[in-house]
Amino acid sequence: MTFLDARRQRADLSYDIAIYGAGAAGITLARTLAPLGVRIGLFEAGGFERPPVDADHSYHGNNTGLPYDLKATRLRYFGGTTNHWGGWCRPLDAYDFQAHDHVPLSGWPVSRDELNPYLARALDVCEVATGGLGLVAFDQDFGFGELADHTPTELALKNFLFSPPTRFGVRYRDDIGTAENVECQLNATLVRIEVAAGSVDRCVVATASGSRLRIAAECHVLALGALENARLLLASNVANNSGYVGRCFSDHLGKHIGWALLDFNNRFHTHQAVHAGQHFRVLPHLSFRDDLIEDRKLVNFGLILNRLSGGSSGALGKAMERQAQSLAGAEKSPFRVLLRMENTPNPASRVELTNERDPWGLPRVALNWQLNRLDMACVERLCETLGRAFGKMGGRLRVDARSTAVTYTGAYQSHQLGTTRMSSDPGDGVVDPSLRCHEVANLYLAGSSVFPTFGFANPTLTIIALTLRLAEHLRQRLGITDA
Repeated sequence: MTFLDARRQRADLSYDIAIYGAGAAGITLARTLAPLGVRIGLFEAGGFERPPVDADHSYHGNNTGLPYDLKATRLRYFGGTTNHWGGWCRPLDAYDFQAHDHVPLSGWPVSRDELNPYLARALDVCEVATGGLGLVAFDQDFGFGELADHTPTELALKNFLFSPPTRFGVRYRDDIGTAENVECQLNATLVRIEVAAGSVDRCVVATASGSRLRIAAECHVLALGALENARLLLASNVANNSGYVGRCFSDHLGKHIGWALLDFNNRFHTHQAVHAGQHFRVLPHLSFRDDLIEDRKLVNFGLILNRLSGGSSGALGKAMERQAQSLAGAEKSPFRVLLRMENTPNPASRVELTNERDPWGLPRVALNWQLNRLDMACVERLCETLGRAFGKMGGRLRVDARSTAVTYTGAYQSHQLGTTRMSSDPGDGVVDPSLRCHEVANLYLAGSSVFPTFGFANPTLTIIALTLRLAEHLRQRLGITDA
């Protein structure tokens, strides 16, 4: 088939699988299922160009908690937020999938080992170069900081690798447009999910022309992002017996925590690594070993150490440079310490609906973003432990007191997470380990909305891995044996 404009569609539609949302997850799912010969409907609320963020934009809403830009963090056109993705890639750590006594609602119902085969395939989907090392590259010391000689055993290295970045709406547009069994309807906004006898009977999509289309399918998949997945379930009053729809919204924090003086010429910023003759980009982060994170009751995190090379802004930065220069014999180098950290699940952090409606008739979102006290309190403990570790290296850490205050002083990363969490127990979440809604037999959710906990890594690679795993489940459900 080809791309179609839903505004010109007059008849109701029927498919084997209907996918709502043409971002990273939706496009990946359609591409993966297309060779199986099933009839696929892919519905995108926008077109091929970014729409103006005018007064009628569907993403307008209210903030009732911490400040958050509901419009700039989402993109409503083919390719979704991959259209402004920075390309940062790292899988969640094995530690992130485990339950921890000090982290509320922690523990995934799937393990990192189970996800590894799909993560390896996700590298190809995201076009991440690893020098042939695959997943091993994310934890390998490429010699940037001479960590083997200088790093105490408390510290661990956690690399980020990079997609070009892949713009899914551009890179995979031809794959979708030329697949004979995929029908992509543009300008088609999902507005209602109709459930009867425990299954989706029809989904309803609306267009700017005022038409309504009813979509029938054996399986329906929401791949709309964390805010929109929750919004549609809440607006349709579907799959929320647990009360978790819209809850546990999160985003990663990033913040400056101070300056370090270290006795090695470290360069913790993006580098070109070489392995097997292949050049690729690596950004190493410092973190703690898993057992130390557990023992100190911390959240998962990564540190970027940016070496100061003169011209630092601020009195403290200039003072650190002067102090480093005065230690000529010790060969100290000054670094700015940047923290990227996990936030823990908080049921009070939630997506709700307002009485105001958008042009398609959907209630607008009210976001009450909240942090757990643990998230900010652990920064102080982290700095204490880090200072001791740097001391063993012959260095020191100078902490900015403003950054360790138990208040929100960070910058969010625009990684919308949670809101339809995965759980084994229907009382603790929205979807089961196969990403099927506990209460609706043929309704699935894809994307970072299903993450039970969040780690500190950018979510895209894990989103793609979970989507590939979902494709395999749907293949088995439909009884397809040959690709």
